Amino acid sequence: GHLNIVRAVCFSLDGTRAITGSADETAKIWDLATSTCLLTLEGHTGYVNSVCVADSATVLTASRDHTVKIWRLDTGECVGTLKGHTQEVCGLKWSPSGTQLASGGNDNLLNIWDDRYTSMANATCDTSLHRLDAHQAAVKALAWCPWQRNLLASGGGTADRCIRFWNTQTASPLNCVDT
Repeated sequence: GHLNIVRAVCFSLDGTRAITGSADETAKIWDLATSTCLLTLEGHTGYVNSVCVADSATVLTASRDHTVKIWRLDTGECVGTLKGHTQEVCGLKWSPSGTQLASGGNDNLLNIWDDRYTSMANATCDTSLHRLDAHQAAVKALAWCPWQRNLLASGGGTADRCIRFWNTQTASPLNCVDT
């Protein structure tokens, strides 16, 4: 269904749909039972590098166009845009607690957004909750701890070689492991 390579995939929380992001600048929502495309999300002007689901109604996409877009899962309507990066956004993860979003970019930045951004009404937000700049290379790898709220691990690229651990409530670094 995409016109170029698929760069990202995730499942809906109920496991009935898959969301894909592509170098064709779109994301698609697929019905897994019928293998059909339900919706095409159009609005990015660069590759869609990462996709994640926030809740049963919201999906987020990250792009080479430096933005994160917030979409309604049922209609495909874009309801908000996050502009906290100066280069492509290549990592995106929603926290298991449902209250925070982490976005990583080729600008070496890790941004933490809180859940108020998912309820925006066609708004654009330029300021994240926390802007963390400790990485020395692109931040592509992101993982939330499933059993400890506000604990995030982030990985930097070749020039960085570090996994960093963060308390996202306070934006405090907890540890750094040189890999």
